Amino acid sequence: MVNPVLLIVIPLGLAFITPLFGFISKKTLKYIPFVALLSNLIICLKLFPRVLEQTVRVSIGGFPPPLGINLVAGPLGILFATLIALVGFLVAIYAFSYIKEGAQEKYHILYLLFLTAATGVVLTGDI
Repeated sequence: MVNPVLLIVIPLGLAFITPLFGFISKKTLKYIPFVALLSNLIICLKLFPRVLEQTVRVSIGGFPPPLGINLVAGPLGILFATLIALVGFLVAIYAFSYIKEGAQEKYHILYLLFLTAATGVVLTGDI
């Protein structure tokens, strides 16, 4: 069973770990968005059949929905999360050769944070 929280946790975690990868090796920085978005695509495709049967609801933090974070993975939300991951993956491929060495780390951090926020918007149950 795959948890929809992973769609937010993986890119967010990789965005915060990106500076550590910058200290280790500058060559690994350009592959971080590929790993995050490919994992999101795989998770979305694994969740899709389960979501078609029944909507998946996850409460984060142990508080009831008005106080805690409430994620709802329905068919439409997973479809949009899949589209976000797919388009983000294609943009990462396109931008692979355009990013300059100096701005590479900041670009990947902001790009992953943007995609995390977009995925969080389509999966939130608080709206």
